[in-house]
Amino acid sequence: MSARKKSSDRAEASVRRQAGGEGRRNLDTQNAINSLLKIALEPISLEEILRKALDLTLLIPWLSLESCGGMFLTDEDSDELVMTASRGLNANVGRACSRVPFGKCVCGRAALSQELQFEASITESHEIKYEGITAHGHYCVPIVFAKKTLGVICMYLRENHARDEHEVEFLNAIANALAGIIQRKRIEKEQERLIEELRETIVKVSRSQKIWLDTFDGIRDLISIHDADFNIIKCNRAFAEHFGLEPRDVLNRKCHDFFHRDCRPVSNCPLKVTIAENRPVTTDIHDRKVNRIFRISTFPFQFHDAGFNGVIHVAKDITEERTAEMRLIMSERLIALGQMASGIAHEINNPLSAIAGCTEGLLNRVAKNNFDPELFYNYLKIIEEEILRCKNITGGILSYVRKSADEPEEVDLNETVAKALEILGFQGRLARVRVVNRSASGKLVVRGNEGELRQVFLSILTNALDAMEDSGAVTITTEDTGSSAVVGISDSGPGILPEHINRIFDLFFTTRSNKGGTGLGLSIAGKIISNHNGSINVTSEPEKGSTFIITLPR
Repeated sequence: MSARKKSSDRAEASVRRQAGGEGRRNLDTQNAINSLLKIALEPISLEEILRKALDLTLLIPWLSLESCGGMFLTDEDSDELVMTASRGLNANVGRACSRVPFGKCVCGRAALSQELQFEASITESHEIKYEGITAHGHYCVPIVFAKKTLGVICMYLRENHARDEHEVEFLNAIANALAGIIQRKRIEKEQERLIEELRETIVKVSRSQKIWLDTFDGIRDLISIHDADFNIIKCNRAFAEHFGLEPRDVLNRKCHDFFHRDCRPVSNCPLKVTIAENRPVTTDIHDRKVNRIFRISTFPFQFHDAGFNGVIHVAKDITEERTAEMRLIMSERLIALGQMASGIAHEINNPLSAIAGCTEGLLNRVAKNNFDPELFYNYLKIIEEEILRCKNITGGILSYVRKSADEPEEVDLNETVAKALEILGFQGRLARVRVVNRSASGKLVVRGNEGELRQVFLSILTNALDAMEDSGAVTITTEDTGSSAVVGISDSGPGILPEHINRIFDLFFTTRSNKGGTGLGLSIAGKIISNHNGSINVTSEPEKGSTFIITLPR
């Protein structure tokens, strides 16, 4: 055989060996990837998958690897690598490399640059040192998905091993496969977390909804939720039971069908005001069908998801409360009536004496047959005037003790204050008192109960007269602010002690118990003003008198 022939045969054999080696590497790479994908389908943790991937890589015969290496995963809460799987590494390596910041040492640089790092030996770039470190080289391969570093494969090499592109290609293929597996596992883990959170949220919502419904139905006030067209979209059991229905039978019906037995809202409907002005409203109504008094409170409510506004409607049965209040009011009126009796008797005796004198004079002239038409006319005129005076006195007293109507009416506060002063005048309590009345011009009208409001003014004025011992000055002002009516009552008395001023509206609190004080007057006055949705405030200075300010909505 010629030398040329032998050389050609050797070259052909070399090509066949190279082709065989290339085919073997391709086959090993494909088998490794297939095995890795099968492992990923097993019901095992990501950590276990990385350990099996590490074992699979170390078994490839043509890789010039030491029988040791590690797999890192990126901590999602910080830019650090966490050692997750290892093979053949001593304990010192595990401790030193348990967490590696991005950019530090060979593995950290691979994570930061997202490029494979090769080191043939330990150099200055190998920043992490540990006890017992031996000479070695490294392939550090980043695991990257969608430009995000998920981890790093760290494989140990014999010292001074030359970089091999076939090895680099294989390790990059493993890293690419692991990137998809890690991302899928993390998505699955996140999905499991979200599903668990959703399950817990559903349980919490169900529990909260049950608690809310139980609480909603446990409230004995009549609660309903309405849309802007007055339709009831939700109600509690108390509301339905009050009208003899089940909650489902109430839905989508108009609220005025229940409370007013009418096909349209009443003129002063609080729902209308709340919807139109987006503010809370409170009013009292008398349900004559069941003869109960309800305090109706309405509050604006926005249905964010549905995209429209509605109203929360609360009806509280205050019949017993009102009955008790009326007993107290009537009790206070009777007590005040007893205190008025002596003054009123004196006031009535004066016209009666005049009537008696005129009558006696007329009888004497009739007996003597002495008829003087002009004199008779004058005497009869005096008798008529004194009788009207007595009638006004008794009429004022009767209106004071008469039980009030349930429904509010239009009340002129200027006239009501004047009537209160008139009653005090009948008692003779204003004889030595200078009354300064600075009332607003015209009528100052509010909606309420005239008898109750007169009682408020009488209580405050009586307290002022008691404090001044019926001698001094009382100033009364009324003002129309547009949205409210304001009545001010000031006296020139000794004032209220600071330690008493916060207690004067307390039930049965009085500083005049030794002089017949009951402690009911101001307490009832405060309650009456509260029932009229108003406020009553007091300011006072020792020896400078007191001022009560009553504010009522118009």
